[in-house]
Amino acid sequence: MRYLLVLTNYDHLQETNIAPDKALFKDMVLTPMDTLIRGVAKFVEDPSLSGEVAEIHGPNVTLRPPHEYVDDDSARNLEVFWNLGYA
Repeated sequence: MRYLLVLTNYDHLQETNIAPDKALFKDMVLTPMDTLIRGVAKFVEDPSLSGEVAEIHGPNVTLRPPHEYVDDDSARNLEVFWNLGYA
């Protein structure tokens, strides 16, 4: 099975202590931590979701198929990572 978990979100955020100033989050829509946890739990509970993308936004977890690779080089590099079995 192949798993790739990438957490990116530009429309909705989870406030962390990484930002130097909490004012950054003042006017943004924040995603509750329990939504993030539910998104990760979906993959842990259902191994058939390998390769799916979970978009985490507000109270919602939306699953969809993965994007196509941007080019053959990207596909090759990811295949090398998967074949290593630990990267």
